[in-house]
Amino acid sequence: MTEGRYGFYGADTPALTPVDPAYAAVDDQRALYDLLSAIWSRETCAPRYRGEWSEENKTLGQCSITAFLVQDIFGGEVYGVPLAGGGYHCYNVVNGVRFDLTSEQFGEEKLLYDDKYPQSRAEHFADEEKRNRYLMLKKALDEKLCLSRGQAARGRREVVAALIRRGDRFMILQRPEGKARAGLWEFVGGKAEAGESLQDALVRECREEIGVTVKVGAMYTDVTYDYPDISVHLTLFEATITSGEPTSLEGGAVAWITPGEIPNYTFCPADEPIVKRLAEGK
Repeated sequence: MTEGRYGFYGADTPALTPVDPAYAAVDDQRALYDLLSAIWSRETCAPRYRGEWSEENKTLGQCSITAFLVQDIFGGEVYGVPLAGGGYHCYNVVNGVRFDLTSEQFGEEKLLYDDKYPQSRAEHFADEEKRNRYLMLKKALDEKLCLSRGQAARGRREVVAALIRRGDRFMILQRPEGKARAGLWEFVGGKAEAGESLQDALVRECREEIGVTVKVGAMYTDVTYDYPDISVHLTLFEATITSGEPTSLEGGAVAWITPGEIPNYTFCPADEPIVKRLAEGK
């Protein structure tokens, strides 16, 4: 690193390694800053700041969507610095490493990074406009990484998941801390092993993740989601619990929700087309 090249808070902290293998090409937090510097724009800026945004102040209005994208890649926690006008400025703490990729918008002002105010992804992204900006930023980063790697083709991973219902509710599982996309919600399931049928994989994953035995029914739908270096083909089956009571065995949470409650939860990207279909009653 060229000395003095980076001006964000924590620029001299030890290098972090991505917890999501899809972002293995991101060497550390400084490499991510370089990538985002070419992506932050007026469109990804919070609406109330767009009139002040410029190429010279490109981190303005980008803090929360950037901090949660950093969390996707490196894990850790998102905290906030209270602002005089209300709300919080978001930053990241990963394994004791504290940094703020969007601190330069404050110029010479010194912020108090005391880790007293943890920020909830679900609360921030309950704001649909903010969530859409986060998805825009993430998509732009994914596209940039694909171009930088010259990936004309991706491998394909078969993933299976369960749609488990109780009356008008269905079950979702929250990804635990320490995993990529921690805090996001998804259907219980996982990767099919070599030589394993999707149905057998689903029975195994339900036993390992929530401690229940299921009977696998009909396929509900399937989707494909392209990460930077792999294409995930997710197949969702209807499933019925035959024994046990669902309990997260990996540290996340289990929730039973109605289709009308879907907007209250932030889902993994691959699951979003499915929950949209559920919300529409299809």
